Amino acid sequence: MAATLFRTHYRVDLTARQRQVLELVARGRTNFEIAQELGVSLDGAKWHLRELFVKLDVSSREEAAAWWREYNAPGARLSRFARALVPAGF
Repeated sequence: MAATLFRTHYRVDLTARQRQVLELVARGRTNFEIAQELGVSLDGAKWHLRELFVKLDVSSREEAAAWWREYNAPGARLSRFARALVPAGF
């Protein structure tokens, strides 16, 4: 089994806005394009990115995009779904 670069098996609480920003980053959007899409200032878009970098423990857009792709990979999604079905303590 290949080693995982990111800790997607840990619970990461992302807001709907943070997921939206990550999706745009993964699609290769610039800060300016992200600001336009979100309806915020350029500084607002940069703030969202800085907050995500801290939360995800990454240091670049590329790492954040890779984290997002891994987090949304079919296997990772299925694993999160299965864990949600198992009661705590099992």
